[in-house]
Amino acid sequence: MKKNSFRLYYLVWLIGAIILIVLGNQLLDYFNESAKRTFDYSWNVWGPVFIYFIFGVYLGFLNGLPKKISFNKSLFVFVFIPSLFMSLYFILMFYYKLPFAGAYMFHIRQNVQFIFNIIAGMSFIVSVFSLTRLDKNN
Repeated sequence: MKKNSFRLYYLVWLIGAIILIVLGNQLLDYFNESAKRTFDYSWNVWGPVFIYFIFGVYLGFLNGLPKKISFNKSLFVFVFIPSLFMSLYFILMFYYKLPFAGAYMFHIRQNVQFIFNIIAGMSFIVSVFSLTRLDKNN
């Protein structure tokens, strides 16, 4: 029975991931169309950061649901904060004169910013919550 319950959880998680991806893509398309109409590109810059962070949070739930708040300081400090900084550095370059902006743009592309946002979202969930492992006996 326990083996079937975690298989069902994975199936529900996969269906939720598909729905989240479809909604995220629709939202990104809406941001692009809105930017073309209003010439306000702020959501084109900030929108993907929020959407990809939510994708990472959802990816963190792949191993289970949050059971209790259990802060993992080393994961938070050494994975979440640097990945969040790297994902926001791209955006902050447009508002402030930051050091190493040219080197950052040369080495980090838009796809890598996506990966940093996924890592930030997933590491946030895993570092703040203790997750209930569904398949720990298998």
